[in-house]
Amino acid sequence: MSASSIIRAVSQNPEGPYSFVETVIPVFAHNPTIRRTNDGTYLLFMIGDGTIPSPPPHCDSENKSNDNYPRLLYNTGDPGPSIHVATSQSINGPWTVHPSLNFTNWNSSATLDCDYSNPSPLLLSNGSIMLAFTAGYCHSGKEFIGVAIADHFLGPYRLTSDQPILPTPWYCVAGFGEDAFLWQDIRGSFHILYHGMCYAPFDAKHAFSVDGINWKLSKNDPYSYLVEYIDGDSNLSSISSQTLYIRMERPQLIFNETNQAPILIVNGVCENLQCLNKPGKTWTLIRPIRH
Repeated sequence: MSASSIIRAVSQNPEGPYSFVETVIPVFAHNPTIRRTNDGTYLLFMIGDGTIPSPPPHCDSENKSNDNYPRLLYNTGDPGPSIHVATSQSINGPWTVHPSLNFTNWNSSATLDCDYSNPSPLLLSNGSIMLAFTAGYCHSGKEFIGVAIADHFLGPYRLTSDQPILPTPWYCVAGFGEDAFLWQDIRGSFHILYHGMCYAPFDAKHAFSVDGINWKLSKNDPYSYLVEYIDGDSNLSSISSQTLYIRMERPQLIFNETNQAPILIVNGVCENLQCLNKPGKTWTLIRPIRH
């Protein structure tokens, strides 16, 4: 992940297939989420800003390295320097990368006080912006999800609570979650999909809230790690029409044309634990949502 860049790919349909067009933000840039404001401005939230302290390593299985530069900027006195926003008046660019986001009351929290990443923005009807994020990695590698709000997408942001959105069960030694995707339904309620971090083999989670401050965890997992391919071939193992994925991270939703109902879910997936130590073993899976 330390050699990540953000690219633009296009397709006639949201399901794909997609074709590469260009690199939008060079190394290091990761975890992109894009939104469009009412005036037509595109907002690209991401980790990193397209700069690195040294050239990236060659990305193959023999020359992987995370030593040249950090994934995140730790312990800088402000937890937000890893989260940036790039703006453009066109999806084709050019893009302007702005300074890292500033959070004003981060030091009031004992867990959300360091290492912010995985931004997921929500543009609210009153012109303000709500942001879900991952934090807390400085606490023995644990990860938690927090929520902040700002009057403008460039900030400053303030935490809606000094606590993560949910308590961490005692058995979750790595914290409770990462990779939040935040949205609001047509009734005004807030929702977050996230990748659980409780070392369970299948850990898709859904939290919901009426006010965006007090959150509850759904009793049901929002999606399955078992995928059936309609062409009868998993396209990876070619063993059967079904593939059971070991990890499904970075959930994102694609909505219909009115933005009122999700129609597709997108995940970064890997079929087995090879994705942890071999490049090219994690990829993007897009699935339809049945209502």
